[in-house]
Amino acid sequence: VSNQGSAVVLELELPDPLPGLRYQVLQIGTGGTGQDVNVSTIGAGNDFIDGTEDLGSAVAIDAANFGITEFVGVRSTATLYSYAVNRMQS
Repeated sequence: VSNQGSAVVLELELPDPLPGLRYQVLQIGTGGTGQDVNVSTIGAGNDFIDGTEDLGSAVAIDAANFGITEFVGVRSTATLYSYAVNRMQS
């Protein structure tokens, strides 16, 4: 998924996480023009592991952070699945 050419914030909704699901978001927006990317899931849970052990309900990718953000479905506990967030700056 890319926000190339977008003049507004991209609201991206992923399916609930499962092991093996993998999504990549290419952020090429321009800072100050509102081309951020906001990622959430269909379910109502804390589904993202983003640089901390605390789970989050959404991920924001700022327009100035050019690069690829990868979301990888992982098992985070015996009964819970989450997306591990891997931010790869260019």
